[in-house]
Amino acid sequence: MFISDGLGGDVNEVRWIGLSKARDLFEKERAIFIDCRSDHIFASGSIPGARNVSMERVGNWGIVDALGRELIHEMLSTRRHQLIIVTSQVATPYSRCRAFCRYLLRAGHTTLPAARFRRLRGGIFGWKHKGGPVTQMLAYHGDEPYPAPPPPPLEVASRLDGLLDATGALLLPPAPPPSDLIDLRSPTTPAVMREVAKIREATPGLTVRQVHRRLVAQGGELLDPAVASASRSKVKKAASKVTKSALRLRHELGTENDTALAEGVAEC
Repeated sequence: MFISDGLGGDVNEVRWIGLSKARDLFEKERAIFIDCRSDHIFASGSIPGARNVSMERVGNWGIVDALGRELIHEMLSTRRHQLIIVTSQVATPYSRCRAFCRYLLRAGHTTLPAARFRRLRGGIFGWKHKGGPVTQMLAYHGDEPYPAPPPPPLEVASRLDGLLDATGALLLPPAPPPSDLIDLRSPTTPAVMREVAKIREATPGLTVRQVHRRLVAQGGELLDPAVASASRSKVKKAASKVTKSALRLRHELGTENDTALAEGVAEC
């Protein structure tokens, strides 16, 4: 069994191991190497035979599910007399390999004492710099599909029940109908121009402030109710465009009707 006893050893008792000593143990196959970097960084280059147990998986699934039965069996049974060397990218005093060792120690100091762990000094960066062997995942080309990611542990999968459909896609709540969003739209300038032209045709000589008040007062009576939410600056901009468009298009359209002129501009 690999059950936390609620105690755990002190992570400060975990010692460092030099690159030369670690390589000697690697060549003699007398150590278990665990790489706690992220999956995509691990794929870019790692120590051959090292097990990738990223801190992201530990945080999401817990240390037991992240390690898996096979690795736990090796650590506690078939290779129980070997050191466990934890590696990260650079291995600073407070890097993720220290946090990973703390998780393992909390799982039970009677089965995994601090004396059995080592942190690789210099991390993978130092290992490569000293000429240590490195393996990389094969690249995929053409139409060859990428391998499917490993399935989550059973406990994690059970928590996803009811959240996924038959194809494995995440079930999302239905989107609200468009009618519920109509008042949230920002009115377009052509729509504001039409309403401004109608008001000015009915009551010439109104100021921008007065036109804006009438738009707000009319509200749902407008062809586009969203125009009632237009800001005063937008109404001013629309009024200016109506005036300029009327002067420019009055001769082309052959009409004195500002509403017709504004509608003609809106269609352009």
